[in-house]
Amino acid sequence: MLHVFQEHFLNGSDQQEYLHVANVLLGRETEVVTHIFELRPFFFPLYLGLTLSVSPMFYLCAQLLCLIIAVFLLVKTVFKLCGSGLYVFIAMLFTLSSATLLMAPYQAMSESLCVLFISAFVYFYISYFTSGEKFYLLAYALFALTIAVCIKGIFLPFLCVFLIVHLVRKELFPSSKSAFIVILAFSPIIIQLGITQSILGSPTISKAGTYNFSSRYFPGIYGVAEFGQFAHYNSEESEKARQEYPEITAQIGYLFEHPAAWATTTWSLWKHNYERGGEWLYIPDQSIQVTPKQHLFWKTSARIDTGIMWLHIIMMPLAVVIIAFKMNSLGHSPWLPMLMLLQLSIFLLSVLVYYQGDRIVLVTLPVFAVAYPFILKSLVEFLKDTARMNVRIPKSVVT
Repeated sequence: MLHVFQEHFLNGSDQQEYLHVANVLLGRETEVVTHIFELRPFFFPLYLGLTLSVSPMFYLCAQLLCLIIAVFLLVKTVFKLCGSGLYVFIAMLFTLSSATLLMAPYQAMSESLCVLFISAFVYFYISYFTSGEKFYLLAYALFALTIAVCIKGIFLPFLCVFLIVHLVRKELFPSSKSAFIVILAFSPIIIQLGITQSILGSPTISKAGTYNFSSRYFPGIYGVAEFGQFAHYNSEESEKARQEYPEITAQIGYLFEHPAAWATTTWSLWKHNYERGGEWLYIPDQSIQVTPKQHLFWKTSARIDTGIMWLHIIMMPLAVVIIAFKMNSLGHSPWLPMLMLLQLSIFLLSVLVYYQGDRIVLVTLPVFAVAYPFILKSLVEFLKDTARMNVRIPKSVVT
């Protein structure tokens, strides 16, 4: 079974890089490919290597368990916020209608594990504000978020914002004993920094962001600005862009000099990732040519993702309105603005990696599966309150 699993699921470049990190960490390889360790944080490769050491079936069961627990946490979170089975049903409609999510556990990829820990982060973070701001719940949320960072570095910018917000609010260190708990919550990142220090000689979490920006995203915009068409990352135009602007500061400056090309290309790439759907997934019975089963799945997932894309375009501005109107009921709780910020950060950074379909945007599913039902509930309540205010109360008749 291991041979079959390796032949069909572990032959991709991403999977081979994950296995290389796992094999080095588990002592199966001594030669280190520096570039791979700079891009791949340790958590998913170690998880992949350990579960496959038991058996491929054990790995698949672990993946399915990740999905089941994630769905369970989402149900609990939505019910805690909305208190109605209707909104739980809406959340499940968002979640289980994702064809990509349902197939993700069968891949040797990190998306299922990401969805689990982002679901855990959302659950503990909202529970912190709805359960009397108990510090241990915030620590659990921070721990889940740091693990997510050690799976995909794309969460690192949001982690920095998260820390700043809660340091300003004086919630991370409410007592002298809390410092130790915060250090424990940071243990995955401490381990990641320790591994890269010992192996590479310098501590790092992931350089994937800067690498993809310089080698893929920037050359594409350069091609639009200079030649009127998108430049693929391995084209001559992309090579020219990297030679002419080798430093990332110069590349960022170039973007500000060409805002039209920057904006149109970013929109196209974001839209493109949704329209490609689950093309990154392996479908059983795959052959050299695309099978009808593959084509049907890709077409279905692309249509669902396109619908979700337009849902985001409608709901995210609506979220801003709801946050403004419900500020009194939300009090000083920042959970909804923070979740929207997490989603927005992933959307903006997802364009750095194109031609991978919905791999990156998939990990935002736990955020909008919780936030959008709450926004809909808030909208319904707002409309009901408005209707009540517009109803004239007739004067009582004294007999």
